Amino acid sequence: MNVTFSLNYRTTYGENMYIRLNGKELIMEWSAGHVWTYTSKLIPNEDVTYSYLIKESKVVKGREPDFCSRNFHVSHQCYVWDIWGDPSSSSLFDTNSAFKDFIQLFLTTSPKPSRTSPKMYLPTTPEKSMSPMETEEITKIEPTINVSPEPQKDEAVEHKKLPLLSLKCKADKPKPRQRFSLDTSSKKNLRLSMIREQLNKYEILESEPNGLCFSESENLSSILV
Repeated sequence: MNVTFSLNYRTTYGENMYIRLNGKELIMEWSAGHVWTYTSKLIPNEDVTYSYLIKESKVVKGREPDFCSRNFHVSHQCYVWDIWGDPSSSSLFDTNSAFKDFIQLFLTTSPKPSRTSPKMYLPTTPEKSMSPMETEEITKIEPTINVSPEPQKDEAVEHKKLPLLSLKCKADKPKPRQRFSLDTSSKKNLRLSMIREQLNKYEILESEPNGLCFSESENLSSILV
């Protein structure tokens, strides 16, 4: 069978209500109206001993006085009602409907408990504290200006726009050889010089008396005639 234990108490932030039931500490559930409840399965005609205590994490902050520890025999399903620090408020209800009607009447007519209800919160990560060196580096950072890069021009297009100087330049033509016209006397002197060089080469001129010997002017003139 099920037995529901209920306690009216307004806890502060971080506090939870526990019930010590037959030597075991069990956490209770908080509901609207600052009512803490816990439902336990018990054996009929079992001896029950219970009391309440307040914990913050695992540290006990408060206990219900000894007079709130109760011993009774449970013979059927019931609902137990208690108020912290007020032993005269303890009551037993046989049905769930009778218990709910009592809770509604109590919450509307009775003053609220003096303490505040537990707050719901989400754990947040602590902010990282910055060293003085990091703060100085942040202050020294100057704002950057984003300058969009100029679009790159196609090199092939640029080459097309340039004038083809190599095609427009005329090819260098070889210079024509200059021809010199010689008169008769010049030609004759040129031939004489050429013949003289050949004769000197073979030592024909001014040879020994037994050999050929003739004057240069006579022989050359006879040859050229």
